[in-house]
Order: sequence, then C-alpha cells, then structure tokens
Amino acid sequence: MPSTYKASTYAASALWRGDTKIKYRPNPKSGKSFDRYAAYEKSPTIEKSLENGSKPEDLLFDYEKGHMQILGPLRKAPLDPFKMKPQDFENLTKADQILIRYGCRHDPKRKAGSEDRIKDLGKNLKQLGRQSAQLKKLRIANHLGMDSTEELEGRLDGVAYIQGLAAEQEAKEVLATVAKAKRKISEHEVERVLDQWGFAMNPNRINVMREGIKWVHSDTLGAMARRDGLIRPTPPTLKYPNFIKVLTKYLRDHLPQEYKTLFVFTSINVNKDYAGARHRDQGNRGPSFLKALGNFKGGKLQYFPRDDHSKKLEELSSDGALKFDAKNGFILFDGNRAHEVEDFKGHRYSLVYFTCKRSWQMTAAHQTALKKLGIEYPTTKGLEKLQATLESPEKCGTVGPKKGRSAAEKQSARGKTKVGSAKLPGYGYWPLTKEQQKLEETAKKVWKNRPVKAPKAAELTTKRKREDWTTSQALPLGPKVKPGLKAYILDGFSNIVDAVDALKGDTGRIPKSVYKAGYCVVFTNRTKFYYIVYHCDYKDVAMKAAGVSPESNITEAKTVAKKRVTDARSRRRLAA
Repeated sequence: MPSTYKASTYAASALWRGDTKIKYRPNPKSGKSFDRYAAYEKSPTIEKSLENGSKPEDLLFDYEKGHMQILGPLRKAPLDPFKMKPQDFENLTKADQILIRYGCRHDPKRKAGSEDRIKDLGKNLKQLGRQSAQLKKLRIANHLGMDSTEELEGRLDGVAYIQGLAAEQEAKEVLATVAKAKRKISEHEVERVLDQWGFAMNPNRINVMREGIKWVHSDTLGAMARRDGLIRPTPPTLKYPNFIKVLTKYLRDHLPQEYKTLFVFTSINVNKDYAGARHRDQGNRGPSFLKALGNFKGGKLQYFPRDDHSKKLEELSSDGALKFDAKNGFILFDGNRAHEVEDFKGHRYSLVYFTCKRSWQMTAAHQTALKKLGIEYPTTKGLEKLQATLESPEKCGTVGPKKGRSAAEKQSARGKTKVGSAKLPGYGYWPLTKEQQKLEETAKKVWKNRPVKAPKAAELTTKRKREDWTTSQALPLGPKVKPGLKAYILDGFSNIVDAVDALKGDTGRIPKSVYKAGYCVVFTNRTKFYYIVYHCDYKDVAMKAAGVSPESNITEAKTVAKKRVTDARSRRRLAA
C-alpha cells in the first residue's frame, strides 16, 4: 500500500464526513487485506467503515483504486484546526479527527482524476505535523474548559523533556572532557549520561514484554519507521545531539578492530531495567551490536544462533541457546534470530545498535543529519557485506550440551576471528580488554570530585516542586466534591490556567498543605465542574483521592471523566 497517494485523492478525502455514504465493490483483495476488506465492505458510511476495521490508509487506497464509491454528502471546505475553538472539538466525530489530517493536502484547483503526486512532500508533511499538534491542543483545551489553545503554549512538555535537557548538558560536558584528554569515552561516562535521561514508558514493544508487563523503559534513537510508513529520525534524535554523540562515540571507540569500518547502523535502542522476553526483532536488517551497562548481577543474553524460524519461539529448546555476558563484553548477533535476557538484580542499561528495515527510504538530508551525530548510515552494499560476516542459521553447527566447541566458535568467543578469513558462527563476542578496564579506572578518578551539573532524574522533582504543575494534569470530579477533598479547594480561581500559574509562582496564594499533598481542587466557571489538579509526581495519589484506581489508565480515566462533563452540559442545555 503506497505511503503517498494522488493529490486528487487527498483533495477528495478532505471533504468526506463521518456520515458520508459509501458503497464498496465486491472484494478484490487477497491475504490479510481480503479478510479486513470483508469485515468492512458492507459499511454504509465512512464512520461505520472505520468502526468495522478499515484503516485510514484503506479509505484512501480503496477510493484511489476504485474499490469504494463516494455517494455524499460532502463538506464545502476541509476542516481547519487552526480556525477552530476548543469548544468545537466536542462536535468532531472520530472520523473527523482522522480525516482532518488530510485538509492540508487539499488543493481546490486540482482536477478530478489528476495523476500528479504532491510536489513538495517535505513541506506538506511539516504542515501535517502542525495540524496534528494543533488538534492535540484543541482536545486538551476542550477537556480543561479553556477558551483558547494559546494558554497551552509551552505547557505540554513534562519531566521527560527536562531530563532530556539534563542528559544533553551532561553529554556535552563528557564530550568536552574526553576531547581535551584526547582519549576514548568510557562506560562510566556513558552511564553518567544515561542516569540523567528521561526514559519513556513504552507500551509498544509488545514482543519484549513478559506476561503481565504493560510497558517498558525503552527509547529508539536514530531512524525508525513511522506509522505513516515514512522512515524518519525519532523526535529526540535531533533534539539532543550531544546525547546521541556520546552513544555513537562509545561504540566507535570500542568496536573490534575488524569491524571499525565494517559495522554500520541506523538506530540505537536504549533500554533500562527490564529483562526482555524471548523474541525475534521485527524491524531489523543485518547484525546488531549489544552492550549492557550498570551495577547488576545476572542479565545475560540467551541467543539461538541456529534459529531458522522453522519453530515457534516457545518450541525452541534452551539447549540450542548460548549465553553471553553483555556487561563484560560486546556482542555481535542477528536480532532476527530468537534471543532473550535472563533475570537480573540491580540497575541495568542496554544499548543495541542496529539497522532498521527500508533504511534506504530515508531522505538524503536526514541521512546526512544522522551521520553528523556519528550514526554510520549504511549503503545497500555495506549492509550486505556486514551481513556476510555471520553464518546463516543452517551453517552454525550444533549448539547445546556437547563436548568442546569448534575452532571458529572458540575464536569467536575470544573475539579473535578475522573477518574475511572465516565467517563468525552466527555471533561474535569480545570480552573487555585490560586497556578498557584501565580506561574505566581513569574515568572514575576524573569524575570522582566533579558532581553532575544537571540534576539527576531522582532529584528533578525536588528541584522543580513548583514547576511541574501543568494544565494537562487535571481530572474532572463533578459538580460536587467529596468531603475529604474540600480542604484542598483553591478559592479565588475560576479556571485551571490561573490556578496552575499560581501553583508555579505565586506561592503566597497557595496553602502549604497543597504542596505537601501534591494536588488541589479547582472549580471552573465555564464547565461548572470541580477538577483535581495534580503535580506530575503525585498522579497516583491524586487518582486515588479522586476515587480512580492507580492501576487504571489515566487516559481512560480522563475519557470517562470528560463524558461526565459533556453529559452535565447536555442536561443544563435541556433544562434551559
């Protein structure tokens, strides 16, 4: 399915509505697309088609290929989020919120059936991003009862953003120090920077999550496939250049000699404090390098070099796995073969350098930007040459409970295999050398009496007690408030924006008990509702006080609460 459609297709879709009637042709597809089409081909409207499993891309594809006929009614002009007020968000259907993204691609001068593609796709995508951000602001502003999105400017970044700045500042200091000393960067210095980083709570890495785990601390830096199919740098990559340079220099400084010019990569997966379940990477091409850091015991990598995908993950016998100590050495492996991390105790980071699929589809400008950060962006030939250094699964020999190892396996385990003279048996392992160990001792002495200039992650909340109140951290309670919360009502405020401004600055108007509790209650004149407004570090406490289980998803809780506000408004209108 193409990632870019005809300009005329976008022009048409920008005028669709949720209640626009449609008619599908008999199922022309095959495979998984056949099954999905079968589920929505009887849908009478755009809204119903989406509810029945059609993706936004399906709507565009089916229309462009003539599988879907548009019967009307249509809009006179595309929706423009920049011309909308927060109150208008309530009138948007789910279909509207999806189709509004195509408004910036609407060209009223484009004739029907035009074959032209969008001429300036880069400019168009930037506008698309701006529209998506504005739609998010409209949703939040509407939820909080604001009259304008202008009040949200500069208020949407959380603690993770501040932690990113802290890591960036520390990374800059580290790079300057090692440059002055004309030496390699140490593991100790990388940990020092990682300790500042604000790791995301990533719910999307389902393949690495063990049973019962809902999210992991994991960030991907460098190139990544977006949901629209484009290959682009992830948002933090260009935002924190020195942080990226520390990670890329660390690998470049310590790569085995034979891989100095051979290893290429597009991306870095940075993980914290979780043991990945047995899985096969789904978005990788070619070998990856792995290194674990931190103060921990256990956490070895179990790797199945002979995994040819002929068996399900759970059917693979542990006898076919090799164990590697990623803390005390660098590991080269094929992430598309099964691997997992053993349980550990302590504090563990891991860095995985890899190449994402379809990496050649990234724009030349973005590739250049990544290369400036030290990312050795690959060519097709370079990646093929790297891939050729590892034996295929069927040629890796017997792995498991046997006596002795082959000469190639022994050389690989010692990091002595010469690339070009013999292939590695599906993996490579290079233990830390005496030189690297000496470097660690040197680095620890250098930084012993140099405290981190930026606050550590654990200290950020203490340093920023009156800065981590934002308008997005609010939950509607209702037209009345429970007796136990009455003591936390802020008098003299008619909206959340003014209350948050006071919480962050005008401490004379805020009782000390509010700062101690980490939340307060505000009544808004517009919605006639009480809201619990909480400090970012007291979310669970505030949710419990509001009668919401801390285990509940905050987004779902806000959705339920918002419905109460909407229902109350409807009742007031009817009563009037």
